[in-house]
Amino acid sequence: MNYRFSEKDLETLGYQLIDSNRITDAEKLLKLNVSFYPKSELAKVALANAYILSGKKEEANQLYQLVKMANPSNYYLNLFGPQNNWITFRIKGMQGAESIALAGTFNNYDPKANLFIKKNGEWICKVHVPSGKYAYKFYVDNTYWIQVPINQLHIKPNEWWDSYLQVQ
Repeated sequence: MNYRFSEKDLETLGYQLIDSNRITDAEKLLKLNVSFYPKSELAKVALANAYILSGKKEEANQLYQLVKMANPSNYYLNLFGPQNNWITFRIKGMQGAESIALAGTFNNYDPKANLFIKKNGEWICKVHVPSGKYAYKFYVDNTYWIQVPINQLHIKPNEWWDSYLQVQ
C-alpha cells in the first residue's frame, strides 16, 4: 500500500515533533515539506518557526522574508518575524463573544491588562512586548481560557498547554 503525505500532514507532524521537544527532527521533516511544496507559504513558515525555536534566527528570518513577500499578513510573521516588539493579534469570528482578553507570561496572565477591541467584524489587540519567549492564551467572556487556534506552537509552562510567542 502506498501513502502520499500531504503538505498539511507533514506540517502537522512537524508541529507535533516540536511540541515533543524534538526540534531537530521537526526541522528535517519540515525541510522535506518545503522541498515537496516549494511554493507553499505554510511549509516555509513552519520551517522558519522550527528554526527560530532552535536559535537559527538568520535562517528563520530569511524564510519569514519569503513568506512576507507572498503574504504580508501571515499570522506567524506577526508572532515570530522581526517586528520591533509590537504585536497585533487579530481574531476573525467569535461574533458571539462579549469580551476577549490577551493574557500570558508577559502580563502575569492578567485578563484585564490587554483587552481586544471589536472593529469591523474582527477583534484586535495591539501590545508592546519585550524581546523574549512567552506563553499566552485568550480569555473569552471572563469565563473561557483558550489556546489560539491558528497558532500551532505550544508551551506548557505549568499544568496547562498555552500558545507560544517569541519576540525577536
